[in-house]
Amino acid sequence: MSKLFLALLLLLTAPAFAQNALAPAGAAVTSCVVENVTATTQCFPTPAANLTWHISGFTLSNEAVTAQSLQIVSGTGSNCGTGVAALTHKIAMTTAIGSVANSQWIIPVAGQAVCVSPTAATAFGATLTGWLAP
Repeated sequence: MSKLFLALLLLLTAPAFAQNALAPAGAAVTSCVVENVTATTQCFPTPAANLTWHISGFTLSNEAVTAQSLQIVSGTGSNCGTGVAALTHKIAMTTAIGSVANSQWIIPVAGQAVCVSPTAATAFGATLTGWLAP
């Protein structure tokens, strides 16, 4: 009996791999990666008008020797070129070739793509994780 209890306890407390604690049951959690780009770049595409990207975490990296700031934005059109709205403040990458990670929950307006935008035309990278839901 104690072995059964221990087995059940282990099953109930084991982490669920490839899931996000904030995502609703059944949501398909996905990540996007942009690497070594120098301009505003789309990470998650424009969804249907009634759907919204739910960003649950991100990592931003400055891949140049020049300091710059990076910002997560939303919008429509090519690389969020229309109706741009800031989803984060400008995150200063004051040291050359540095990274910052955050588990902040970001929810743009429905029907908007999600992009990463630099303040300088120098190389950066980003990884965003989230899911699509109404």
